[in-house]
Amino acid sequence: NSAVIYVAIRKKKYRNVTNCYVINLALADLLFLTLAIPYTTYLGLVNTYPFGETICKIYMYLAYVFLLATCNTLAAMSIDRCFYIVLPNSKLQRRTPQTAFIICIILWASSLALIIPYHVILHTFTSNSSTCGLNDQKNFAICFLIFCSYYALPLFIIIVCYTKLAMHVIQSNRLIAVHMNTV
Repeated sequence: NSAVIYVAIRKKKYRNVTNCYVINLALADLLFLTLAIPYTTYLGLVNTYPFGETICKIYMYLAYVFLLATCNTLAAMSIDRCFYIVLPNSKLQRRTPQTAFIICIILWASSLALIIPYHVILHTFTSNSSTCGLNDQKNFAICFLIFCSYYALPLFIIIVCYTKLAMHVIQSNRLIAVHMNTV
């Protein structure tokens, strides 16, 4: 991820719309891995949660922001590709790296804002040992809402976009085949 970010930023020929999204995706993944690997490794070794509620809230907030930024970037990439291929002559073709950059900033801002409700209800709880997270049994409705808005919605967008892309490619291939048979 670091190499992707470095190359895409340093080389002017790589400054395009697609790479803007790729850089954003690599950044979100890199931030998540930098945060999550040491934290989860330590917790796996000690088998209890020793950090307290403040660190719990900060860690979980950032982890979910980075995950949501990843999911939203993948959805934005899907939308961009869909419009670029399915609607090639539309006004949406005025894609620029600057527009993609603004979209990425909006994705990060929305990720920061959408995680706030989860962050507010998050707390440490004790079952057999102290744990950081949301008590799934007590807050099933909230957990389900989080899943739907943070994962299912971006996944739905991706599926719709790639289904439209597949249908467009199939239709284009049929038109080419018909044209080739008449020539």
